[in-house]
Amino acid sequence: MTDYQGRFLTAGGPSLRDEIRKAGQEQSFAQGEALRAAGTMHPDGPVLVIDSGFVSTVAIAASAQYTLLSIRGPGDLAGEQVLFGNPSELDELAVTGMTHGTAWWVSQKAFRQILDDHPQGWEILAHHLHDRAAAAEKRIRLMAGETAGRRLAVFLLQLLSYEEQAQAPGDRAQRIPLPLSQTELAEWIGVSRETIERVLSGWTRRGLVETGRRYLLVRDVPKLEEIAGVQQAVIQRAA
Repeated sequence: MTDYQGRFLTAGGPSLRDEIRKAGQEQSFAQGEALRAAGTMHPDGPVLVIDSGFVSTVAIAASAQYTLLSIRGPGDLAGEQVLFGNPSELDELAVTGMTHGTAWWVSQKAFRQILDDHPQGWEILAHHLHDRAAAAEKRIRLMAGETAGRRLAVFLLQLLSYEEQAQAPGDRAQRIPLPLSQTELAEWIGVSRETIERVLSGWTRRGLVETGRRYLLVRDVPKLEEIAGVQQAVIQRAA
């Protein structure tokens, strides 16, 4: 099945991309900045098309507990669920910059009109949402039945799929393209921060990874694929 995740503009072609940019406004965002994307917190907010950088979508329960739901990178959309009249049923849904970056902010009305003028855009967006739901379901199953090491390996390979620069022959090291803390890694795969620290420490001793403050370099991608049980080339992007 074609992977539409993170490839909305590519799949839509230059005509759709140009129309979105004409209708939208390019804005930069900072790490930690709350973004006004369409959702339960901003029902009339714009749809965001991420041009560079990464943002997170977080559910905020009535108890003020935060749950990381998705990570969106270059080519991804944020707030797109409202285009189908299907806002999230969660109490609160916040979009926050995980890095510095830029995004095209397009009003819901303008985005719908663009999709009406480019019907293939609706099909691509439907695939986009379906694949995200499927990826989220797979992540839930993985969290329920696999070891922390395999969960983390799969997630790191998902993040590496955002890196589009070709690796030089024989170069096995790849840097995770966004600065996640051990707490954020733990929250995403459903384990404790201490478990993440233990897994990464073991991998570091084996020369599999190199870590620092919000910095993670995978030194042996084939070994990570072996732990994950799947090759990087066929893995789905993070939901």
